[in-house]
Amino acid sequence: MKILRIRYGLLLTSIIIIVLEALPLGVIMYFSTGPGNETKETFSYFSVLPVGYANVGPFITAIFSCILFVLTAAYAVSENKKFIKIISIACPIAILTSALPLMFGMRSISIINIIVTGCFILMFVVSRCICYRQINAREGKTES
Repeated sequence: MKILRIRYGLLLTSIIIIVLEALPLGVIMYFSTGPGNETKETFSYFSVLPVGYANVGPFITAIFSCILFVLTAAYAVSENKKFIKIISIACPIAILTSALPLMFGMRSISIINIIVTGCFILMFVVSRCICYRQINAREGKTES
C-alpha cells in the first residue's frame, strides 16, 4: 500500500509540474522598448516565443516534464522497475534545464520556476529511494 501511494504521488507531482508550466506566468523575459525603458513579459513554458529569443530552457523543461509524466503514469500502472530507473535518470536533466533561465539573471526566475525545480528535485529523490530499496531487496537486505 505504501508503494502504491508513492507511485501515485510521483504521478501527482508530474501533473502539478505540467499544470504550473501551462500557466502564462512561468517564463519571465525583459524587452527593451527604448533607452532606459524595459517591459516585462511572461510566457508559458510551452510557448515557443522565448525559444526565438534564445531562452530554450523552459521549452526543453516542458518537454522533459511531459516525458516524465508518461513515465510516471506507466510506472503507476505497471510498477515496472525499468520505468523508475529511467525517471531517476531523466529528473537530473530536467533539473538542469529548469535552471537554465539563470543565464539571464536572477530577475528572470519566477516563483513557478522555483516550484517546478523543487518538484523535479522531489521526484528525483523519491525515485532514487525506490531504486535503492529495490537494490536492497534484490540483495536480501532487510530494513531496520
